[in-house]
Amino acid sequence: MSAEDLTNVPVVPVQQDLATVRALGIAHVERNGHHYVRGLAHCSPRERAAAVRRHGDLYTGDELQAWLRIENGRLRVGSLATPGYGVAFEPDLDAMIPLERWTFESLEAGESLEAV
Repeated sequence: MSAEDLTNVPVVPVQQDLATVRALGIAHVERNGHHYVRGLAHCSPRERAAAVRRHGDLYTGDELQAWLRIENGRLRVGSLATPGYGVAFEPDLDAMIPLERWTFESLEAGESLEAV
């Protein structure tokens, strides 16, 4: 049995997906979603720091840059065995772009959201 991901990106979707397949005992997951984003660049600095701090087996980096920790083609998921369905911290909702201001161009806005 295997699983495949084409669009899940960190943090919440990828962590919950990995927690689910681990709970089901699925040992092989084709993980492609991370190829479509620059690590955790879409996350706020607070989220990047929390992801690395709470899930150091799954992510590497710091609040400036962080990404999945892929070693020999594998991800370690031990830190996902936590209350919060694999997340262990609250998403930074205040840093997210409100739906009424969201555009495809805002995906590149990063820290300069005030210009959007």
